[in-house]
Amino acid sequence: MDLQVRCSNYVALNCLVDFGTVLYVIGSNFVGSSNLRCKFGSRITVGTFSSTSSVRCQSPPLGIVTVAVEVSLNDQDYTTDAVQFTYDSTRF
Repeated sequence: MDLQVRCSNYVALNCLVDFGTVLYVIGSNFVGSSNLRCKFGSRITVGTFSSTSSVRCQSPPLGIVTVAVEVSLNDQDYTTDAVQFTYDSTRF
């Protein structure tokens, strides 16, 4: 039986205007994978496995926008939890 990967929240660590924001997506059933990806709206970045309940992601520079953050273990099937992430590069 496959466990469904879920995203429930995130913790932002820092914001780098030219490089986006480093954050940990909090959820469940994450596993290490070379195809681990984070999706910010329609933009995809590489994710890093931290634990079964968190994945480290770095957002692309987004300007001022709120997007859904999703995670994929295989770079094809993404979560559909629509955890909202607001990025505002004008604050920094």
